[in-house]
Amino acid sequence: PKDLFPILSYLSTRGKCRYCSGKIRSSYTWIEVVCGVLSIVDFLVFGISEDFILITSIGVFWVILAALEYHEHKLFTLIMTYIAGLAALMRVLHEHTLYDFFFSGFIMMFAALVIWKLSDVLAKRKTTIPPNYVWLALLTGLLLPLAYVPLAVGAWLVLWALMRSLFGVKTKSISLGLALYISLLSPHCAWLSGFILP
Repeated sequence: PKDLFPILSYLSTRGKCRYCSGKIRSSYTWIEVVCGVLSIVDFLVFGISEDFILITSIGVFWVILAALEYHEHKLFTLIMTYIAGLAALMRVLHEHTLYDFFFSGFIMMFAALVIWKLSDVLAKRKTTIPPNYVWLALLTGLLLPLAYVPLAVGAWLVLWALMRSLFGVKTKSISLGLALYISLLSPHCAWLSGFILP
């Protein structure tokens, strides 16, 4: 039981297994820290509500998706499916229709597919497996109405450049997850709502 306390167990064992002294990745502790902070922020913004449950669940699944991409260098379909399902619930709760959910998802995926094929033509190559950014663009469209996409894309570009230059992190889903979270919170935070369309 003493090993089941997030963060504290990692610190008390100095990042090693208590029994075999094998090194434990610090990223697991960072995942616990980020999920804890996410839950606290969401509770302060939304209280106990449908938005709290849905946005916190989306955030936790996105943290898992980003961590797995960071370690395994691929996106996991099952986790993306959970995020898409939660996004559908959230969008229907607010917009009372599934049409906008599918429409913005289609537009974002179509734009990413065009970029993918243009990059293939310019680089004189032919790839058959869509790159990760196609699936991330689809998730962005499913999560956000099109009016919020410019904020998310702008925030993502800034965060991605900062993370790449300061920490050497090339994983796009980490910075995109933070940008999407900012976009999801923006209608609920006065200091963020000035950046997007009403």
